[in-house]
Amino acid sequence: MSEVVFGQKNTVCLDKMQFCASTGLSAVQVDEAVKLQLLLPREVVVFDSEDLAVGHMLALFNKFGYPFQELRFYPRYAIEIVQNEIAIQQKIIKGQSYDQALAATLELTRFARILRGYIIDRVFQQSAERQNLVCLEKKELPEV
Repeated sequence: MSEVVFGQKNTVCLDKMQFCASTGLSAVQVDEAVKLQLLLPREVVVFDSEDLAVGHMLALFNKFGYPFQELRFYPRYAIEIVQNEIAIQQKIIKGQSYDQALAATLELTRFARILRGYIIDRVFQQSAERQNLVCLEKKELPEV
């Protein structure tokens, strides 16, 4: 259960200074990303490989000159999505034995991960396609 929910044991374990050196983010930027919940280390100031991947993406985003605050919607909507997923899970497992509830929770976790990614990607693709069609009509470059 733990492996499905939390992933496999992470071998990368960086403190903030190592994380900054690896990503190119400053300590102030890391603190801001943590405060905005764009970086969510599972242990206080210990960063794993998932944190590192997101740190690299945040450093890339930073090069575009936009503040991290522009990304606040991600954790806000993630919290809402997860709260709704948990509410559904609680309804489904109500009255089940421990083993049944555990099995259902594992399946629901896998389901939610696939559905989240699928829906967000497809909404993005549909939006990009609409934008591309509008730009073709206007003979402009699409904004993605």
